[in-house]
Amino acid sequence: MNNKLVILLIGVAVLLFGFFFTAAYFDLFVFPGFAFASSQPADQDLKTSRSCIKCVGGKFLEKKWLMQDHRVAQKMAWFEDWTGTDCLEGIVNYYPRCQTSCVTIWIQRKTEVSKAIYDSILMDCADDLISNSPDIPLFKNTTYGIEFRKNEKFYNERSGFKITYEFSTADSKDANLLSSKYKKMVASSGTTLQTPTDDTMLIVSLICVFIILSFLIALCFYVGLLLNRQAKKTNLQARNRMKDCFFNIIGYNQTSQKKSRETATQSADNYEMIDFPTRNTVNSRSVPIEEPIEENTYEISSTLKRKTLERKLMKAISEAAELETGELPNGEAPRVRF
Repeated sequence: MNNKLVILLIGVAVLLFGFFFTAAYFDLFVFPGFAFASSQPADQDLKTSRSCIKCVGGKFLEKKWLMQDHRVAQKMAWFEDWTGTDCLEGIVNYYPRCQTSCVTIWIQRKTEVSKAIYDSILMDCADDLISNSPDIPLFKNTTYGIEFRKNEKFYNERSGFKITYEFSTADSKDANLLSSKYKKMVASSGTTLQTPTDDTMLIVSLICVFIILSFLIALCFYVGLLLNRQAKKTNLQARNRMKDCFFNIIGYNQTSQKKSRETATQSADNYEMIDFPTRNTVNSRSVPIEEPIEENTYEISSTLKRKTLERKLMKAISEAAELETGELPNGEAPRVRF
């Protein structure tokens, strides 16, 4: 049972290690709406700020795994106010005081590059949005978001997609004009309501697996305890049966020891052979047998008891036979009991 318990504990430790390793590898503890970068103090020397449109289009909300892929050091915030917006329909929010630049992110499948069709689009302020990215040259992990105070454009290909970043210091254009333009460039997904992403499904799956495995481990542990208890009970019963068999073999009867001790002290004069068979006749009259009282008879082993009784019986048979013939050893006269 101790070996089983050790195996169960090792299994639980391996399971927990795998869970936390997976969580650290895929950064599962970064949920939508959690901004990993702290807010940067406003630059007092910046005389003007800009207004940026905040919206998503196409299947951008389904690309969280691509834009938060920590395996390639891609770190990007994910905000809840993107949900419900649609750049293709002109349904947008505004970031009125953007201190750095407005950014537009285009995501395009490699197979659709030649067709100039984009899969997804994001428009937002670059403040505290991206802190690290392999898609931007000379990138580094910064305390705050990557800042560009001039117009810049970068693109990179990874995981089967071409990703383009456009940073602009100008205010965003009218949302309706942009929607008319983007409808021709971005494949519509019908709705931009946030759907479960791959990371979310992975989190739910891992939680379900952890709960199921924990239940199975607890069940196995409980069954092991029951089996151990039943095994102990069975072993005790087996030992008792073996003990009884051993006592039966040697002729030892525990329940009759008290009676044997009481009857063993009685006189052998009370012992009478009634109708004891002899050599020549079937039945014989009752003959009292006088035998000396043997002390501590109950303490003699059962084998010795049987031999003693056999000698007594043989002597009684001999005396009964001699009584029939009228002869007794040593010339003794027959004793007749009235």
